Amino acid sequence: MSPIKESGGLIEYLKSREFLKQILLIVGSVILLLFMVNLWLRFYTNHGQKLQLPKFIGMNLDKALDQSESQDFDLIVSDSVFVVGKSGGIITDQNPKPGSFVKEGRKVYVTVTKYGIETIKLSELPLQCTGTLLIRNVLN
Repeated sequence: MSPIKESGGLIEYLKSREFLKQILLIVGSVILLLFMVNLWLRFYTNHGQKLQLPKFIGMNLDKALDQSESQDFDLIVSDSVFVVGKSGGIITDQNPKPGSFVKEGRKVYVTVTKYGIETIKLSELPLQCTGTLLIRNVLN
């Protein structure tokens, strides 16, 4: 026979001191686990930390890389564009925007100007109409 049937049933067991002790132990363990996870998350995510992102737009890429390293930001070139009249390596856009509050180690994506003009041979351009085909035949 089971101990529940011998001592008077399930309801008596739920009212017993042993059952209450087990429930309190489980609830206490869950509360302790949640408290420890909360502490770990605050440490891991740098909770409450915020640094103001400087303005990299208009700066030379090398100077911006030096400044970002000293402030513990990761500067990543995401795109390069050709702008007439601007020398190469100048930052034209950044994400997140200047003045934003971020955490240390944040990746900052920038767009810079190209150092040279990209040239494409006429023969490598796609043909879209017969007029272009005639021009290509004359040039070859």
